[in-house]
Amino acid sequence: MIPNIGYHQALFLKGIGMQIERRKFQRHPLRFQLEIRASSQNGKPFVEKAQLINISGGGALFHSLLIDQYFQGQVVEANIILPGTPAMKGKMNTRATVVRLIQESRRLAVISIHFLDPLKLSRDEKILNSISRQHTETRLT
Repeated sequence: MIPNIGYHQALFLKGIGMQIERRKFQRHPLRFQLEIRASSQNGKPFVEKAQLINISGGGALFHSLLIDQYFQGQVVEANIILPGTPAMKGKMNTRATVVRLIQESRRLAVISIHFLDPLKLSRDEKILNSISRQHTETRLT
């Protein structure tokens, strides 16, 4: 990353083929499952289970098979499914906006999202209450 460069320096770097890194956060590869909930441009709600490519403090990148459902500026609900938590259905969730769509092939696209809110850790309370109730009943008998 090149911090605080001027306009002429940016033009020079662009002219010699260097790209300027604008990200504020380092990206980390993370191959977790991602669930996206949103409404398409015509207002029809959809849910997609996608594959996360990487994540940073400000956003994420993922593969999508539903490129026609996304548009730049679209607000989505992003749920990153935490592996190893099947009983609790642990996930991190936030709202995000679609920043970039890159079509890799006829069926596959890469979508870049920017987080609008901090990631929140959550879990399925019904399942947790059921497990807790079973545990309590086992101790009482």
